[in-house]
Amino acid sequence: GCPNRRCPPALHDQNDSYGTKKTVSSIGIIGGALLAGAGAVLLFTAPSRTTQGRDLELRGYVNASGAGLWGAF
Repeated sequence: GCPNRRCPPALHDQNDSYGTKKTVSSIGIIGGALLAGAGAVLLFTAPSRTTQGRDLELRGYVNASGAGLWGAF
């Protein structure tokens, strides 16, 4: 709708809305990736714990079909 990268006045609001949505989604994706990375660091570097003489184990995994947690107690 914007020939030669120049939008007519009728499309200015639509173009501004697109820019705002693009910025908000980028911030969300980057923020989520940072939080996931921080969580992974905390999870994998935490010292192991034992309860009542039993070992507890919790590990995260990521593969081609998804991600999740695996645990044993």
